[in-house]
Amino acid sequence: MVELNATILAQIISFFILLFILKRILFEPLIKIIEERRAYISESESKIRERLLKLEESEKIYENQLIEAKKSAQEIINKNISIAEEEKQNIINEVVAQTKKEFGEFLKELEEHKSMLKKELEQEIGFIAQSVTDKVLTTDISVKESLNLSKEN
Repeated sequence: MVELNATILAQIISFFILLFILKRILFEPLIKIIEERRAYISESESKIRERLLKLEESEKIYENQLIEAKKSAQEIINKNISIAEEEKQNIINEVVAQTKKEFGEFLKELEEHKSMLKKELEQEIGFIAQSVTDKVLTTDISVKESLNLSKEN
Protein backbone atom coordinates (compact mmCIF):
# COMPACT_ATOMS: atom_id res chain seq x y z
CA MET A 1 0.00 0.00 0.00
CA VAL A 2 0.94 3.54 -0.33
CA GLU A 3 2.25 5.19 2.70
CA LEU A 4 1.38 8.73 3.32
CA ASN A 5 4.03 10.40 5.15
CA ALA A 6 4.67 14.03 5.87
CA THR A 7 7.04 14.54 2.90
CA ILE A 8 4.45 13.57 0.41
CA LEU A 9 1.94 15.73 2.16
CA ALA A 10 4.44 18.62 2.23
CA GLN A 11 5.15 18.11 -1.48
CA ILE A 12 1.42 18.14 -2.25
CA ILE A 13 0.96 21.33 -0.24
CA SER A 14 4.07 22.85 -1.90
CA PHE A 15 2.70 21.84 -5.31
CA PHE A 16 -0.63 23.56 -4.61
CA ILE A 17 1.11 26.65 -3.26
CA LEU A 18 3.29 26.67 -6.38
CA LEU A 19 0.16 26.32 -8.55
CA PHE A 20 -1.52 29.17 -6.65
CA ILE A 21 1.56 31.40 -7.00
CA LEU A 22 2.01 30.52 -10.69
CA LYS A 23 -1.65 31.18 -11.28
CA ARG A 24 -1.47 34.61 -9.66
CA ILE A 25 1.91 35.69 -10.95
CA LEU A 26 2.21 33.95 -14.32
CA PHE A 27 -1.05 32.52 -15.66
CA GLU A 28 -3.47 35.36 -14.83
CA PRO A 29 -1.25 38.10 -16.39
CA LEU A 30 -0.46 35.77 -19.28
CA ILE A 31 -4.15 34.98 -19.83
CA LYS A 32 -4.95 38.69 -19.48
CA ILE A 33 -2.32 39.57 -22.14
CA ILE A 34 -3.59 36.79 -24.41
CA GLU A 35 -7.20 38.04 -24.03
CA GLU A 36 -6.10 41.64 -24.70
CA ARG A 37 -4.29 40.51 -27.83
CA ARG A 38 -7.34 38.51 -28.96
CA ALA A 39 -9.54 41.55 -28.37
CA TYR A 40 -7.04 43.76 -30.22
CA ILE A 41 -6.86 41.29 -33.11
CA SER A 42 -10.64 40.96 -33.20
CA GLU A 43 -11.04 44.74 -33.12
CA SER A 44 -8.41 45.11 -35.84
CA GLU A 45 -10.14 42.49 -37.96
CA SER A 46 -13.49 44.25 -37.60
CA LYS A 47 -11.87 47.60 -38.49
CA ILE A 48 -10.25 45.95 -41.50
CA ARG A 49 -13.62 44.50 -42.57
CA GLU A 50 -15.27 47.90 -42.19
CA ARG A 51 -12.51 49.56 -44.18
CA LEU A 52 -12.75 46.88 -46.85
CA LEU A 53 -16.50 47.46 -47.06
CA LYS A 54 -15.93 51.21 -47.29
CA LEU A 55 -13.25 50.61 -49.91
CA GLU A 56 -15.61 48.40 -51.93
CA GLU A 57 -18.36 51.02 -51.65
CA SER A 58 -15.92 53.72 -52.71
CA GLU A 59 -14.81 51.53 -55.60
CA LYS A 60 -18.43 51.04 -56.70
CA ILE A 61 -19.09 54.75 -56.41
CA TYR A 62 -15.94 55.48 -58.40
CA GLU A 63 -16.91 52.96 -61.07
CA ASN A 64 -20.43 54.43 -61.27
CA GLN A 65 -19.00 57.93 -61.53
CA LEU A 66 -16.60 56.73 -64.20
CA ILE A 67 -19.46 55.14 -66.15
CA GLU A 68 -21.51 58.31 -65.80
CA ALA A 69 -18.55 60.43 -66.88
CA LYS A 70 -18.06 58.22 -69.94
CA LYS A 71 -21.76 58.47 -70.77
CA SER A 72 -21.66 62.22 -70.30
CA ALA A 73 -18.55 62.52 -72.44
CA GLN A 74 -20.14 60.39 -75.16
CA GLU A 75 -23.29 62.54 -75.03
CA ILE A 76 -21.17 65.68 -75.35
CA ILE A 77 -19.26 64.14 -78.25
CA ASN A 78 -22.50 63.10 -79.95
CA LYS A 79 -23.97 66.56 -79.36
CA ASN A 80 -20.87 68.23 -80.81
CA ILE A 81 -20.92 65.86 -83.78
CA SER A 82 -24.58 66.71 -84.32
CA ILE A 83 -23.87 70.45 -84.11
CA ALA A 84 -20.93 70.05 -86.49
CA GLU A 85 -23.12 68.10 -88.93
CA GLU A 86 -25.77 70.83 -88.76
CA GLU A 87 -23.15 73.52 -89.34
CA LYS A 88 -21.68 71.51 -92.21
CA GLN A 89 -25.14 71.13 -93.75
CA ASN A 90 -25.82 74.85 -93.28
CA ILE A 91 -22.52 75.74 -94.93
CA ILE A 92 -23.25 73.35 -97.79
CA ASN A 93 -26.73 74.85 -98.18
CA GLU A 94 -25.28 78.37 -98.17
CA VAL A 95 -22.65 77.41 -100.75
CA VAL A 96 -25.29 75.73 -102.92
CA ALA A 97 -27.56 78.76 -102.61
CA GLN A 98 -24.68 81.12 -103.39
CA THR A 99 -23.64 78.96 -106.33
CA LYS A 100 -27.21 78.89 -107.66
CA LYS A 101 -27.43 82.65 -107.24
CA GLU A 102 -24.12 83.21 -109.01
CA PHE A 103 -25.12 80.73 -111.73
CA GLY A 104 -28.43 82.57 -112.15
CA GLU A 105 -26.58 85.87 -112.41
CA PHE A 106 -24.17 84.31 -114.88
CA LEU A 107 -27.08 83.03 -116.98
CA LYS A 108 -28.69 86.46 -116.82
CA GLU A 109 -25.45 88.15 -117.90
CA LEU A 110 -25.02 85.52 -120.59
CA GLU A 111 -28.55 86.16 -121.83
CA GLU A 112 -27.92 89.93 -121.79
CA HIS A 113 -24.66 89.44 -123.64
CA LYS A 114 -26.44 87.16 -126.11
CA SER A 115 -29.15 89.77 -126.65
CA MET A 116 -26.54 92.47 -127.11
CA LEU A 117 -24.61 90.35 -129.61
CA LYS A 118 -27.85 89.55 -131.41
CA LYS A 119 -28.66 93.25 -131.73
CA GLU A 120 -25.14 93.99 -132.92
CA LEU A 121 -25.40 91.17 -135.45
CA GLU A 122 -28.77 92.45 -136.62
CA GLN A 123 -27.28 95.90 -137.07
CA GLU A 124 -24.25 94.50 -138.87
CA ILE A 125 -26.52 92.30 -140.99
CA GLY A 126 -28.54 95.42 -141.79
CA PHE A 127 -25.37 97.28 -142.76
CA ILE A 128 -24.07 94.31 -144.74
CA ALA A 129 -27.44 93.92 -146.43
CA GLN A 130 -27.46 97.63 -147.22
CA SER A 131 -23.89 97.39 -148.57
CA VAL A 132 -24.73 94.34 -150.64
CA THR A 133 -27.87 96.02 -151.92
CA ASP A 134 -25.94 99.15 -152.76
CA LYS A 135 -23.23 97.16 -154.52
CA VAL A 136 -25.78 95.08 -156.37
CA LEU A 137 -27.68 98.18 -157.41
CA THR A 138 -24.49 100.01 -158.26
CA THR A 139 -23.29 97.00 -160.18
CA ASP A 140 -26.70 96.62 -161.75
CA ILE A 141 -26.74 100.31 -162.67
CA SER A 142 -23.23 100.18 -164.05
CA VAL A 143 -24.13 97.05 -166.00
CA LYS A 144 -27.25 98.79 -167.33
CA GLU A 145 -25.28 101.88 -168.21
CA SER A 146 -22.72 99.70 -169.91
CA LEU A 147 -25.48 97.99 -171.77
CA ASN A 148 -27.07 101.29 -172.60
CA LEU A 149 -23.80 102.66 -173.77
CA SER A 150 -23.09 99.61 -175.81
CA LYS A 151 -26.55 99.81 -177.34
CA GLU A 152 -26.08 103.43 -178.11
CA ASN A 153 -22.86 102.83 -179.83
